[in-house]
Amino acid sequence: MSVSVCECYVRVVKLEIQEDAKLLRKRNIKVFSDILDNMPSLTYCTSWSETQQMLLDNPQFTEDPDLQSNHYTVYHEHNCV
Repeated sequence: MSVSVCECYVRVVKLEIQEDAKLLRKRNIKVFSDILDNMPSLTYCTSWSETQQMLLDNPQFTEDPDLQSNHYTVYHEHNCV
């Protein structure tokens, strides 16, 4: 049975969406890590709630809607390394 043009198109679009999501996640991790690196008051003793307040005071974070996902994971990795 042959695959229709529509099915092929759907498959290609789905792959493009998945690739875009991977690239966005990679970008967000990099940008968020850079933000954390440039927060001198952030230490291994800083709580998550304190960090959240610092982030809310940081325009680079608040003005970038794409950063709103995955930031806890990056924070945890950043603070535990």
